[in-house]
Amino acid sequence: MALTPGAGRLAALATSPPAPPPGYLIFYFKTDGFFYIKDSAGIETPLGPSSSPAITALFGDVIATGPGAVSAIVAYVGGKTAAEVAASVNATQDATHLNTPSTIVKRNSSGDFSAGTITADLLGNVNGIDVTSHASRHLPAGADPLTTDSAVTLDANSTNTTGTANSLARSDHTHDLSTGAASTQLPDQVNAEGTSANLARADHVHNIPSGIPVQVGTSNFAGAADSFALSDHVHSHGNQTSPTLHAVATPSAHGFMSSADKTKLDAATHINTPSTIVQRDASGNFSANIITATLNGSATNFTGSLAGDVTGTQSATVVSQVGGKTASQVSTSVDDTIAATASNTPSTIVKRDSSGNFSAGRVSQSTARLRGTTENLDITANPSSSYSLIMPPTQGIAGTYLVNDGLGNLSWSSPLINIDGGHPNSTFVVGGSISGGTP
Repeated sequence: MALTPGAGRLAALATSPPAPPPGYLIFYFKTDGFFYIKDSAGIETPLGPSSSPAITALFGDVIATGPGAVSAIVAYVGGKTAAEVAASVNATQDATHLNTPSTIVKRNSSGDFSAGTITADLLGNVNGIDVTSHASRHLPAGADPLTTDSAVTLDANSTNTTGTANSLARSDHTHDLSTGAASTQLPDQVNAEGTSANLARADHVHNIPSGIPVQVGTSNFAGAADSFALSDHVHSHGNQTSPTLHAVATPSAHGFMSSADKTKLDAATHINTPSTIVQRDASGNFSANIITATLNGSATNFTGSLAGDVTGTQSATVVSQVGGKTASQVSTSVDDTIAATASNTPSTIVKRDSSGNFSAGRVSQSTARLRGTTENLDITANPSSSYSLIMPPTQGIAGTYLVNDGLGNLSWSSPLINIDGGHPNSTFVVGGSISGGTP
C-alpha cells in the first residue's frame, strides 16, 4: 500500500477506544498528552508525550526512524507484506465479469459473469435454496402453495390464448365441454363449419332419413328425394323389355354372368386341380404347383439360397448385415451397449445410474448450464484456447473470495484491510508521515 506525503491530525481522547478487529492497529492521542498504539488483543502501548521529542522509531507493521516528522512505511498488514497487499489490491481492481484469463471473477450489474470451463459438482443449496426439495414447497399441499383455480369451459368457439389469470391449474383439472344435439343428415348437403358453440359427444348420432328404393330404370337419374337407401335395400327389377338389359358381362361392360362362368365359379377349390379357380379353405390356405410372384408376407417352405441381408438355405439362414452394418459391427455395438456403465470406466459408453447420474474424468465444452429448479448457472465462452479452473479443496470462510494464480488454481483470499480510528470520537487520517500534531 503506497502512502502519500502529508500530516496526521488526532483528537484527544479521555478514555481508551475499544480494540480493533483482528489484523488491525489503531493509533490515538489521549488527554494525558501521550500517543498510544493498540492491537487487536487490546494491548495498549504508549509512544511518548506530545510535548516530548517526536517518535524516534516505529517497528512492526509500520516502520519509521528519526526524530520529528519522518516518512513512515507500512511494511505489513495482517501478516501480509506491502507488496502482497498491493498485488491483492491490483487483482481486486482488475476483477471483471468478462472471461479474461488470470483475473478475479466479478459479477456484473445483473449478477452474471462469463467463464470457460467450470469443473464442479452442484450440491446443496443455490442462493440458500435446496434445489432438490424446493419445488415441493409450491405444490397445492406444500408450505408455500401456488394459487390454483377452476379450469374454464371449452366450446366450439374457444381460441388459443395466453390467459390473464394469476393462478395455476392442478394436474388433475378437467374442462367442462359444452355439448349439443347432432343435426340431421340429408342428401346434397354441403360441408359447413357450423355456427353453434356446442361440441358433439363421441357417441353422438346423426339422424339419417331413409326411403323405399325405386324400381330399376332404363336410364341414369341422380334422384331428388331427401332420404337415403338402407344397406340391405332391394330394387325391384321391373318389367324390362329390352334384351340388352340382360346381356352377358364383358371386360368393358357390366352385365349378367354366363352359364360357363357360373360353372367355373362353382368349381372353385383349394385343391391343386388344373384349370380351376383358386378358393381358400376354412383356414385360408390352398395348394398349388408352381407360383410365380413377388412374395409379400411369409411362406412355409422354399428351396434354394437366400440373398441380401440374410443368406443361406431355409434350414441354415445367416444374417450378414443389418441396415448396411455387418453382423460383426452389430455384435460389437451390442457388446458396447451392454457394457455401458455409470462408472468412470475408460472406453465405455456412458449410462446414467438409477438417480440419473454418472462419473467422468474431464468433460470439455465451450458452453454449459448447471440447472437447478429455479436457478441456472450459465457458463458461456468462446476462448482462443482451452483452459481449466481448479477449485479449492475446502470451503472458504465468510467474506472471502476466489483468486486465480494464473495457472488455473483457485484459492480463497481475504478482502482488503482498511486502517481507521475504530472509535466514534476520533478521526485518524494516514498520510506520508506521523507527527505529534495539535489536538
